[in-house]
Amino acid sequence: MKAGQVNLPACTTTAPTHDPAPAAPADPDLIPDYPDHWEIGVLYGPHGAPDFFTEASIEKFFEQDWEVHYNSNRLGIRLNGPKPEFTRADGGEAGLHPSNIHDCEYAIGSINFTGDMPVILTKDGPSLGGFVCPVTIAKAELWKVGQVKPGDTIRFVSIENDTAVKLSERQELAIKSLMAPPAVDLAKPDLAPLNGLSATILAHLEETDGRPEVSYRQAGDQYILLEYGPNVMDLGFRLRIHALMEAIADVQPAGLLELSPGVRSLQLRYDARILPQHALMEYLLDLEATLPPTDELKVRSRVIHLPMAFEDSATLEAVDKYRQSVRDTAPWLPNNVDFMQRINGLPSREAVRDILFSARYLVLGLGDVYLGTPWLLRFFDQVCYYPVTEAELDEMRDQFRAGQLTVKIEEETFDLKSHQAFLDANAGSIADFRKMQQAAYAKEIARWKDNETDELDRLAKAPPKADLSGLEKFGELVSAEIAGNIWKCLVKPGDTVAEGDPLMIVEAMKMEFEVNATLAGEISAMHVQPGKAVTPGEPLLSIKI
Repeated sequence: MKAGQVNLPACTTTAPTHDPAPAAPADPDLIPDYPDHWEIGVLYGPHGAPDFFTEASIEKFFEQDWEVHYNSNRLGIRLNGPKPEFTRADGGEAGLHPSNIHDCEYAIGSINFTGDMPVILTKDGPSLGGFVCPVTIAKAELWKVGQVKPGDTIRFVSIENDTAVKLSERQELAIKSLMAPPAVDLAKPDLAPLNGLSATILAHLEETDGRPEVSYRQAGDQYILLEYGPNVMDLGFRLRIHALMEAIADVQPAGLLELSPGVRSLQLRYDARILPQHALMEYLLDLEATLPPTDELKVRSRVIHLPMAFEDSATLEAVDKYRQSVRDTAPWLPNNVDFMQRINGLPSREAVRDILFSARYLVLGLGDVYLGTPWLLRFFDQVCYYPVTEAELDEMRDQFRAGQLTVKIEEETFDLKSHQAFLDANAGSIADFRKMQQAAYAKEIARWKDNETDELDRLAKAPPKADLSGLEKFGELVSAEIAGNIWKCLVKPGDTVAEGDPLMIVEAMKMEFEVNATLAGEISAMHVQPGKAVTPGEPLLSIKI
């Protein structure tokens, strides 16, 4: 909008061209049940046994009734249940926990293990992260996730891709006809590994000269997750993803809707009604054979110089908020810089700072992968930071918003062969640093495992029910409307408030919700403190008129 602009349309939707025909009554059989125990159909993958989980753990996953965690909402549904059994001791380069991987573009409906706790990732959840997902909810079954409530239980039922497609077709037919179509037989697939490969893998290509190994993983009935190479960081994998995306753009088939790149993976979203899974797989396998050798790949790259204030107040405040609303103890707490120093075997905090400002950072992913590219950065840009004070950074941000800040940008070509020559020339010093780093990493793993089990048990438990007896003497109760953690108390006993005034902030799944006064009066009592977990209906404070 511009100042002085007038005659803005309130709605751009065109008016109806004719009156709708009288609707026939819907089939009563279309009305679903809303039980306390749900059965939800899922497809196995993208990550399973034996590469990430034990076979016994996958079997237990499907035999278990999972309880919906009290702190769940439309970003994600947390689940309580048994701890999974992983086949890896840790995530290697990707992190301390065996659930860590370098990257994964999350399909909507993925069940994501963030550590030992599973979370159903819903439409408002993250689209890119670094944790394994053993199953993905079928598209036609996603509506059930929107109906579960804390305390409900869920039994996940493994189904085949063809079954999931039939369920989706049945759902669309029911919506169109308002009649209940015949039920779909839920054929149970074989989840056992075949020839040492997980049943989540639709196809696998071995490494050859000029091409890394390729795994095509099932990620529900709308997505395929393609991964290059083993679970290591290799820029060649990312450049090959880029080459594949360019090749797809030249001959993109109907029904292939979206490409979401990660570090060593590419998620492909497709419409199975137009492009069946087997046809998409045939297309991808044929296309892979046409790509050039990885070591010949080059891309345009810009070097972008940006300011950074080291350990600024906003960063430290974010850490404090995490400690209050998520967890208070972890290897990376209470200070991230101390953690980076320890886990890399560096001699001092200053060494962390020096590395941050002397390195270049290659852009491999951008923002939310489903929302497009931020306008400043592009894939394969090289970002380098120069130090400024916090006051200088605030001023530069104001200049940037006003379009007055000049950002230094240099054009280059990133040549994988030249980069590999640099690595070869410095192989000795790199090996020495990695040896030191690995020793420090092993110490940090041991330190973390000593305390993690007790902390996860504590986080999984719902807070005890509040005792409401005797609270009426304080006046009108203001209670929690959602489950979450108290982030900030904005008032104290004795304060006078008007109706609608903000009283406190509740944090739930990385979102902040303001609690407002229901009437005017004086704050007579506070029943919670910052950091406390609360459930819906729990008393927060009292107001006396």
